[in-house]
Amino acid sequence: MDDFKYIPDMAVVHAARNLIKTLCATYGTEQGMAAWDSIRAGLGDQIAADIFLGMLTRTTSISLQSVPNNRKIEAIKSLRMLTGFGLKESKDFVESVIQHGPRPIDIDQSTPEKVETFLHDMQHIGAVIG
Repeated sequence: MDDFKYIPDMAVVHAARNLIKTLCATYGTEQGMAAWDSIRAGLGDQIAADIFLGMLTRTTSISLQSVPNNRKIEAIKSLRMLTGFGLKESKDFVESVIQHGPRPIDIDQSTPEKVETFLHDMQHIGAVIG
C-alpha cells in the first residue's frame, strides 16, 4: 500500500464511518477501534481527520435558505458544481428556494472543497445558508 494516496471523498468517509460503527457494535468499542486503527494505518491520517470531523459535526446536508432573484443564474451554476444536478433540476431547485423558502442540499457525496466553494459562492451573491 506504499503507493496508495487517500483523496478526500465523502462516499469513502461515509462508508468508513459506518465501518467504525459496525466494528464497535460487533466487537466492542476497544476492539473495534483497534481494528480501525490497523485499517487507518494503511489509509493515512487525513481520512481519520475527515471521518472524525464528520462524526463530530454530523453534517450531511446544508440548507439553502434564500437566493436573491437577480443572482439566481450564479446560484444555479454553483449548485450544479456542488451536486452534479442537471440544468433543469438546479434551476427548479433555486427557483423553489426563491418562491417557497429553505430547501436542504445533501452534501454527503460532495468533496469538502466543493462544499467550501459553494458556501463561498453563495456568500458572494448574497444567498443565505443555514
